[in-house]
Amino acid sequence: MLTRAEREATSQPGQWWAGLSGVDRPRWVSVRCPLCGKSASISRPGGEGHQIAADGTVTPSLVCPHEPCTWHVMAKLAGWIP
Repeated sequence: MLTRAEREATSQPGQWWAGLSGVDRPRWVSVRCPLCGKSASISRPGGEGHQIAADGTVTPSLVCPHEPCTWHVMAKLAGWIP
């Protein structure tokens, strides 16, 4: 379970945060890898990337895109509000 951070600047490894891509635009969601500490977007406007269910379950599984990191999990976003 990934916990929520208010924003990227205050995020810690194993946390997620959301934002707006512009005025009245869909949210994007990013996570900070709990293994390597680097961040990556998992969901972008237009439905690109991962899907996030109403209960915060992320599909497909999360894989850190930063080599040589090997983090790969089925994830759920704590505090997710669709």
